[in-house]
Amino acid sequence: MTLPVLDAPISPLRQRLIDDMNMRRFSLETQRNYLRDIAGNGNGIGGAVVAEFDGRIAGLAAGLEVLGKAPSEDLRRYSRLRQKAQRGRTFIDLLYQPALSFRAPAEGDVIACRCEEVSVGAIRAAAVSGVAGPNQLKTMLRCGMGPCQGRMCAATVAELLADTQHRPQAEVGTYRLRPPIKPVPLSEIAALPHTPEAVYAVTGTHSEH
Repeated sequence: MTLPVLDAPISPLRQRLIDDMNMRRFSLETQRNYLRDIAGNGNGIGGAVVAEFDGRIAGLAAGLEVLGKAPSEDLRRYSRLRQKAQRGRTFIDLLYQPALSFRAPAEGDVIACRCEEVSVGAIRAAAVSGVAGPNQLKTMLRCGMGPCQGRMCAATVAELLADTQHRPQAEVGTYRLRPPIKPVPLSEIAALPHTPEAVYAVTGTHSEH
């Protein structure tokens, strides 16, 4: 069953998701379903009204898919209302876009990646040497590998590469998305309480023993 993806304009975050899925050769249907299931402002910054419609669309579409039903008129109506609420967002983003001097500083000693303390100069030097993109740069300089996982520096790194290599930012791309996974020792898992309440909190089922 083909379900509608939320309509344009495409946010930078959604474009990042699309680029990453294309690179991984996800099918079009998988991409549509993945984007559909993103609810709220995780799908881009559109404000409270847009976030509410995102949630309604994601929930209703998921329910229809589980029931094996075709997209309903309510789903299409919510999509239209969301698109209406989104009007003006592109204009605001363009009008208030930070100056290039903030997005891609010229001073080499400015820190671009605060987690790994990678400077603008180091990134520009790697760009001049011919680094292919942010993911290759990550393996060289570790930018984007700190606690924030690139959430703070991704845009700056992409802007710096694009500015130094005279390429469009869309061609440069951005970091591949990674799930927020943290290693947990087996000893820590084993030390968890085994009370009925604790088991239910983790598994969602009541233990018989």
